[in-house]
Amino acid sequence: MGTLGAATGLNRMGVHLRTVEPGFAGTNRHFHTVEGGESRAAEDGCWYPDARMMSRGRKLVEPYEDPPPEEGDEHQLLHIDHVPVKDFCHDVDPGARRQMRTLRAPTDLKRQALYWARVQARDRSTAFHHHRKTDEWVLILSGAATATVGDRSFEVGPNDFIGYPAGGFHRSSSSRKTKSNQLIPGGKL
Repeated sequence: MGTLGAATGLNRMGVHLRTVEPGFAGTNRHFHTVEGGESRAAEDGCWYPDARMMSRGRKLVEPYEDPPPEEGDEHQLLHIDHVPVKDFCHDVDPGARRQMRTLRAPTDLKRQALYWARVQARDRSTAFHHHRKTDEWVLILSGAATATVGDRSFEVGPNDFIGYPAGGFHRSSSSRKTKSNQLIPGGKL
């Protein structure tokens, strides 16, 4: 598993790239995942019911207590093609426009924002901005773009990961010749 969040300066959100081999957890398929979430280990707890272990603040806690009851719900799973596409134009920058699919609300995420976005050639994904308390990241799924971080710009393409730690100015723009598809999450305050 590769840790992308820490490598790019994100300290409020964990982002990991994981390869799952056939046979793991009963799967017969090989696949790759990008996993992300808030990085609140010091104030959060985690249950591992299969191992009958739990942690609080990154420390294992004994004795084990059963977790609160939870029922799985099929709305927590969705296929991206089933989410409607909406046009977005930024309030302060009319050149910052994209087509978006909002993945947070249908899956009932409360403290995470998550969007699939298509940015047409020559368009910007967002206005140049920063957040005081929210880490953001972008994973380029396809196409080509320019990521601007502070006073520097970088050419990025498929499978490039960009970390925008809270407090840093940033934006991304599609290349002059091709659109880009991006996965854009962030904290939901």
